[in-house]
Amino acid sequence: MKPIDFPEKYENLMRVAQQALAKQQYGQARELLQRAYELNETFEANSLLVFCLYELDEKKEALRQAILHEPQYLSTEEFAGFYFDLLIGVKDYLYARKLIASADFSDSFEQTLIEKIQYAEELSGQMERQKIRGIYQTIEKLPFAEPAQQLLLLNEVEQLPYHEFIQAVKKLIVTPEIHLLARARLLESLVQVKECTKFAYLTIEEKLIDVIPKKLPRPEEQKAFQELCQLADQYENQDAMLGASLKEEFAMQSALTYPIYDRYINHVEDWFELTIEAYGGIVREEKTEEQKEVFLEKRTKILAQLMKFQ
Repeated sequence: MKPIDFPEKYENLMRVAQQALAKQQYGQARELLQRAYELNETFEANSLLVFCLYELDEKKEALRQAILHEPQYLSTEEFAGFYFDLLIGVKDYLYARKLIASADFSDSFEQTLIEKIQYAEELSGQMERQKIRGIYQTIEKLPFAEPAQQLLLLNEVEQLPYHEFIQAVKKLIVTPEIHLLARARLLESLVQVKECTKFAYLTIEEKLIDVIPKKLPRPEEQKAFQELCQLADQYENQDAMLGASLKEEFAMQSALTYPIYDRYINHVEDWFELTIEAYGGIVREEKTEEQKEVFLEKRTKILAQLMKFQ
């Protein structure tokens, strides 16, 4: 006979959760309190759940849950102190100040909260400035780093405040020592946020062009790349392995030649057939020597960029 599943009771869950809390078993307590709160959305269950999340260092989720009972947290100084610790923990200093201004706390408690916020702001500011100084040191090293390392270091550069990031990008995307893939990634970052300022950009042709990121497609959205992929998809019916290799190469080409891929390859079908021929595949129509020479020169330039990752 199967055991009977008795329905969970709020009181039972709360009792077992409090036992788990006493033993500092926060993960178990969290699960029990979540189930208890689903049964009965009380402030008691919420405050204990929020405490668990805080101890588990899930401060954003703790605040998200606490906001559901904000008036109750602000009703006593004991709970309010904890609530403001949550706000300070996620660096929401402005909202914390607004709450203090609108609440009716004692002067001494209000002063304690304000001092705590000011200290956190100063500490956060110092850490932020330290971090930014470190990022600028990384930017200075970028031109001397290997291409693969440059791409990794861009993760740090992207953490700059937006206005400082823009200024850094302006310099990096016209620096010849910054690899084309790194330059393309920086430019694509501006495209993604629809930046409407005009920038100079150094292309694979070693020429400066003016670009407005907001008006540019992303690398994979370039018309030539999409048409080449369609042709590669069709070619897979004839040679699946070569078709897959073609798509990989075209993806890399579209990034390295960004944002001028359409113009760089000039004629999609000719470029496609010449690439097949370069792999030793069979083409429908023989190209002229001049076409082959131009293609070879351009493709060699792309492959030379890829070789820098070897």
